[in-house]
Amino acid sequence: MTSSGSDFLTELEESAQGQDLFRAPGSEQLLAQSRDQAEASGWLPPRVVETWPVDDPRTKVAQRRQRLYEAMRQLESATARPSRQADWLEVVTEASQDLRTALGDHMEQTEGGGGFLEDLVSQAPRLATDAKLLESDHRALLNDCARLTSVIRSSPDDARTIRKAVLVLLGRLVEHRQRGAELLYDAYNVELGDGD
Repeated sequence: MTSSGSDFLTELEESAQGQDLFRAPGSEQLLAQSRDQAEASGWLPPRVVETWPVDDPRTKVAQRRQRLYEAMRQLESATARPSRQADWLEVVTEASQDLRTALGDHMEQTEGGGGFLEDLVSQAPRLATDAKLLESDHRALLNDCARLTSVIRSSPDDARTIRKAVLVLLGRLVEHRQRGAELLYDAYNVELGDGD
């Protein structure tokens, strides 16, 4: 081990002075930040989210993200089935309508007066441009949903064309969810120095 590595360990041991590092000052904040990061990335186990109060904003964000994600998974799963199955088009149509509903609910809860994005921007005004981009995404995603519905109606026997429209929509939704996760991280997990 190098002397600098040895010095670091010595300093770490001296600073801990026998304390449990998980009970050190600031540990609650670190744990809360870790939980928020996990929730924003979609990796937070549902049993953890269930312990949060219903009116906790983190709970609402997690639920919105999960509902939209589940609708995306259902559409992908429906589309991936063999198109020769008698109910393929019906299942794909139902899944696409469910996704449209989930997106509409997501938009209603995030946009407008008292919506999540308004609250976020009031707490972190520096993120107003990013929030506007997410709102712009919503309108484009609604157009993509309408386009998919149109493709399904106009080409019900063309599974390849329907699948391409689904892939475009799902790809844009994945990008939107990623931008949303980045915005949440920037809003709640950035620590600015004294000079910032």
